[in-house]
Amino acid sequence: MSSRATPRPSGKPATPTATAPASRTTTSTPPMPTASTACGAAPVTQDKIAMRAYEKWCQRGRPHGTEHQDWFEAEQELLAELQKNGRTAARK
Repeated sequence: MSSRATPRPSGKPATPTATAPASRTTTSTPPMPTASTACGAAPVTQDKIAMRAYEKWCQRGRPHGTEHQDWFEAEQELLAELQKNGRTAARK
């Protein structure tokens, strides 16, 4: 016989044992870096960046493949706001 499968008692052939099943690999987006601190102020959290990025994505019409751009822009906006507010608070 040329087949590697051997019949089982139920009459169904067994799966070949010579090769292990291929493991499934999924491509996932690596975690985005979090902005540390700006001008000694509190850090911008990943939650805040994620919410702003989601808002930007929705405003753009939810296009596919813009998650990195949305995240980067959201992070930059939040850092700019943090720096502006930090400078304003220091002047008062």
